[in-house]
Amino acid sequence: MNTSITNAASHAQTAVLATNKVIRNTYTLLSITLLFSALTAGLSMALNLPHPGLLLTLGGYFGLLFATTRFRNSSLGLAFVPVATAGRA
Repeated sequence: MNTSITNAASHAQTAVLATNKVIRNTYTLLSITLLFSALTAGLSMALNLPHPGLLLTLGGYFGLLFATTRFRNSSLGLAFVPVATAGRA
């Protein structure tokens, strides 16, 4: 009887650790995205770059969304996430 309680506690602890890992990875990706957006916005302001125009903005935005979706199961997809969200800043 004590063994079943120990097994249940072990499974609960494993589930909590897995949940914590997912949350940690999510916040890491969010922080990378925000840092990249801040860097690109600061660089754009420092260089006093003009607006790229509506068609280039929409083409780049939807192209990056497509690339993020296309490569969502590979590590290359992670590279597209900060770039795609930096365009919204």
